[in-house]
Amino acid sequence: MPGISRNVQHLNGSANTTASTLTFAGPARSILIQNTEQSAANDLLVSFDGGVNFKTLKRLAAFEIEARLLAIQVKSSAGSVAYEAVVTHD
Repeated sequence: MPGISRNVQHLNGSANTTASTLTFAGPARSILIQNTEQSAANDLLVSFDGGVNFKTLKRLAAFEIEARLLAIQVKSSAGSVAYEAVVTHD
């Protein structure tokens, strides 16, 4: 069916203060990422431009974007922080 993604990729992990790359199985159509950390101490930082700029997600915050990306970068503001991402792609 046109306009509907055929594949969904579910990624769970833990980020630390060094940026790591989340590579997708194909070009993304949409990306939903959430800071699933219960502690308010650490923020999840997400980059959609290869690590030049980072969007800050506070405890339990989520962000969704429609973008044709092959990867994003994640890191924490301090310590480690748990995250969950759902990516749709063709």
